[in-house]
Amino acid sequence: MKARQTFSRRLIAASAAAALLVTAFAGCGRVKQTISTEDKKTTGIKQLVIAEPVHLIGYLPLYMAQREGYFREQGLDIKVIQATGGTHVTAVISGSAWGVIGGVDSNALGNKGNSDPITAVANCVNRANVYLVAKKGLAPKSKSQADLKAFLKGKKIVAGRHGGSPNLLTRYLLLQLGLNPEKDTQILEPGDAATVVSMLQNGNGEIGNGAEPQICDGIEKNVWNEPFYKFTDLGDYSYSVFGVKKSTIQISELWPGHFEL
Repeated sequence: MKARQTFSRRLIAASAAAALLVTAFAGCGRVKQTISTEDKKTTGIKQLVIAEPVHLIGYLPLYMAQREGYFREQGLDIKVIQATGGTHVTAVISGSAWGVIGGVDSNALGNKGNSDPITAVANCVNRANVYLVAKKGLAPKSKSQADLKAFLKGKKIVAGRHGGSPNLLTRYLLLQLGLNPEKDTQILEPGDAATVVSMLQNGNGEIGNGAEPQICDGIEKNVWNEPFYKFTDLGDYSYSVFGVKKSTIQISELWPGHFEL
């Protein structure tokens, strides 16, 4: 019963977020260079591509708006593509994708030396909804910082790609505990976040940083138990945003710059 109530609350929250997201995209979608003349003549629908680093439940507002036809109601046809290894950001920079969903840190790295930086237009995930899991048979003695430090020291940690939010959060935790990520642990940095399950399953890691649906996948495959540490405890945190090139905002036909956060 509790699980159903939690899921219902998530659906309601996702629906509300999806509605706000569509409003933002509808404004930013009114750009002159994203849709070909032929597309406008034949369908009247603006086709936009959004790049994501991995398929996550945290991006549910985007999926719901897409599935329920909210974008279509606003004259938008949204296509979501998966681009791992940081290419979700470079896809926008190169012009192969109109927008990106992901961490502000990844966008910041991509914006270095970029004359047309990626700028957030809508928020999606307001907390760091990633967790640390340990291979079956491993667990800290308690939740105290001392025991957590002792447990993580010397471990092989699958933290995700270098520069990604999960990786940065893992390093932040280690530093807060007084550990040197490079000397006191072995940080493994796969380009695809979804590989955390197979890596621990095959003995290529002892600790993993993951999110849903990877967490449940690992539990069902008997790779790990429930997470022993949750980064959501950090509180409000702009974990994932929707971003587009600054020039996309500036050439919007509806109040240029209005959707910039």
